[in-house]
Amino acid sequence: MPIETKTVLIGEITFKYTTIPATRAIPLFTRLLHLVGPFLGQAGASVQSASGLSEIMESQVDLGIMARAVEKLTLQMHDIDTYALLRDLIRESSVLVKDVSIVNDDAFNAIFTANYGALVKLIYKIIEENYGSFFGESGIGGTLKKFAPKTEQTSSEET
Repeated sequence: MPIETKTVLIGEITFKYTTIPATRAIPLFTRLLHLVGPFLGQAGASVQSASGLSEIMESQVDLGIMARAVEKLTLQMHDIDTYALLRDLIRESSVLVKDVSIVNDDAFNAIFTANYGALVKLIYKIIEENYGSFFGESGIGGTLKKFAPKTEQTSSEET
């Protein structure tokens, strides 16, 4: 696949970013998996049905198992330099705002100070674009769906 430039509007800010070349994406991917792998393993046990990352986030879950999964994620975030990983994902994706790189501290601060929701959404888009085939239906999302406990759909009608 060729490197592509993508545009996403988050709030009032338009971000441009590129897909990450495989030689640089793979080392980032191993760091990302080290961070989220234990969470996904634990969270997978709580998912009742899902076909991809976005559906995993919206699925019915066992809250006790999910609480333990979130605990694993926060412990991993403490052990791993999560900030460096986020910055590296942004740097390697060549993120631009108004055609200006946001890699340096001043630009990063100008965009994301008190705007962490935009940061999370941007990182999500970068991960989705570069690693979606792993997290989606053809990857871990499909695996979770295959092994998720089957639940019966019941409908209730009021008369």
